[in-house]
Formats: sequence, C-alpha cells, structure tokens
Amino acid sequence: RISFTCPWDVLACDFSKSPWRSGIKFDVILTDPPYGIREQMTKVGTDKDYSSSSIPEEYLKTHVPEKVAYTLENILEDLLNYSAERLSLHGRLVYWIPLIRQNYKPELLPSHPSLKLLYDCEQILTSHTSRRLIVMEKVSENEGKATVHPEITRFKDQFYLPLAGNISRKERKERIRQFGHLNFTPEESEAFAESARTRTKVEHLNLGNHCKSSSPEVKSEDNSDQLQNGHDSK
Repeated sequence: RISFTCPWDVLACDFSKSPWRSGIKFDVILTDPPYGIREQMTKVGTDKDYSSSSIPEEYLKTHVPEKVAYTLENILEDLLNYSAERLSLHGRLVYWIPLIRQNYKPELLPSHPSLKLLYDCEQILTSHTSRRLIVMEKVSENEGKATVHPEITRFKDQFYLPLAGNISRKERKERIRQFGHLNFTPEESEAFAESARTRTKVEHLNLGNHCKSSSPEVKSEDNSDQLQNGHDSK
C-alpha cells in the first residue's frame, strides 16, 4: 500500500519543461512514456523565431502552445537525467520501454552513471514486439549524463513495417518456436520497409486524387452568365 500526503491530486504539465523547483526530491518515479503508436510524441516548442516578439497579454489565457517532435530517444534521455537529479538517494525509477524483440540486447538498455539497473522484465505484446519493465535505483548523486542507444528506440518506425503479413502463418509459427520471435534478416526488413514506403506513397496519391475529384469544378469567366440561378454550363 502506498500512502500519499501530497497537497495535490493530479498535475498536468509538459515533462520536458518541469514545473518543480530544484529542491524537490522524489522517492519513486513511475511512468509509461508514449510509444508513438496511439499517443503522439510531442513537447511544447516551436521552430519559429520569437526572440523579437511575444504573445499579447489579452491572448495568454486562451493561448495553446505550439508543439514539436519529441523522439523516444530524447524522452528516455530526459527521463534518466531527470531521475538522477530529482530522486532521493536509493530512490527508484520504474518505467516501460517498447522494443522489437529480436533487436533487444541487455547492453543496449538506457543507462546513467547514477542509476543502477535492478530489474528487467519482459511483457510480450506480439510475435515481434514487447515492452520491458525497467527498475533502476539511484546509487549516487547526479553524475554525468544518460546514454541511450538509438537502435533500441526505433520502435515506432519498425512497428509499422508490414512484417508479419509477408510471411506465411506456418513459417511464422516455426520461427517463433525456434527463435522466440520472427527473426527477420536485414534483407527482409529492408524489403518490407520499402513495401511500406510504397504503400504510403500510393495512399497519399489516392487521397490527393480523391480530394481533386470531390472539389467543385472551376468554370471560366466566359461561362459565368450560364452559372446563374444554379444552372450549369450545358
């Protein structure tokens, strides 16, 4: 059982811009960061230059901040650095990390000089994906920065590849029985990635054609007198 004595209940904020003052420490940080599948990975920010201007005061109450991309790699880096700074000594960080199963290696897990890995537990999601529950303990005061290997944070891009659909069910079962996952070769992954890119281009092309066909036809000025009162140019 956990007893909370904090004066607040729920606080909604942007994790990348922490609202907590520097002196506040936590015994536990427990989180399930977005994977980019159902939730968008964004943070408050803008690519525009507002250095010479500001938001008028009358618009501040209803202003909705712009957002920029926030990759899983950046999220995990910020999470470990934040935890190393804000956890009490021997406090714990607990979080989920999504993975492509065949790409998992213990040495690729995010690390920090001040955080010690205690537990690494897998929850299988599909034949080629899983998420791992990571438990880390703060063993020293904040030293250094987090290390996050890019190859372990490409879950979103690899999740959307039409992997399983390109292999028969019989072969898929055999691979899972033998390897514990689909064990794609680099050639297969590249071929499936190209297939996904082609499919995306076709979908965008079809969408563009649909928008053109459903838009009203623009008539020339010569026919303007024939379009009055709802009549067409025939």
